[in-house]
Amino acid sequence: MEISLRHGGDEVCVQRAFRMITEGKDVLDSLIAGVNIVELDPEETSVGYGGIPNADGVVQLDSGCMHGPKKWAGGVASIEGVRTPSKVAQFVASSTDHTT
Repeated sequence: MEISLRHGGDEVCVQRAFRMITEGKDVLDSLIAGVNIVELDPEETSVGYGGIPNADGVVQLDSGCMHGPKKWAGGVASIEGVRTPSKVAQFVASSTDHTT
């Protein structure tokens, strides 16, 4: 299995997240930075904008996240035209009161 480093420079997603966590960055920010490497890879068909389209030929993405210390969560479903749905889910979590 070949691992794409296209958007991560020398790091794959887990390496990016682990490095940031061990540098003391916020855990959720670190994990999302790692996931973004895969989400931004057009050849990755499991997540992100390289994902497999639905029956209508449209790529729709879902994402969810939780931040334990801040006690908030957010999620999005079936969004279109967004390359990093994890960032949208984080924004929903951090800027709305839909989950407490």
